[in-house]
Amino acid sequence: MNYFSLSAGAALLATLFACGAGAPDQSGAPAGAAGRTQRNEQTAARPAEAAPPQDGARRITVAELSRLVEQDGAVVVDVRGSVEFEMGRIKGARSIPLGLIAGRAAELPKDKLIVTYCT
Repeated sequence: MNYFSLSAGAALLATLFACGAGAPDQSGAPAGAAGRTQRNEQTAARPAEAAPPQDGARRITVAELSRLVEQDGAVVVDVRGSVEFEMGRIKGARSIPLGLIAGRAAELPKDKLIVTYCT
C-alpha cells in the first residue's frame, strides 16, 4: 500500500469520526436528530481550551481555516451530499460526498492540509 492510499484512508477515517458516522453520543444515545442537537449544544458550550478529541482528528477554528485558505495552505472538502452542498457551503469548498472520498482521493493535494466538514 503506498503513501497516498494510507493518507487517503486516514482522511476518510478522520472524516467519519468527525461527522459522527452514526456513533452514539457521550450519553450512549443513538446519534439521531435529538442526539446531534444535544451534542452540538454541548460542543458550542465548551471552552476553547477543551481537551483534544479522542478520535485523533485535528480540529481547527474558523479563524485558522480562513488564514490557511487565504495563504493557499489548505483545501476545504464538503463531505455532505450534493443537495446540502448546493444549499450552502464554505466559500471555495470542494464537494466530495463522504462515500466517494476513497475513490476521489487522487483529486486532493498531498502538500496541503485537507479540512473536511459535514453537517
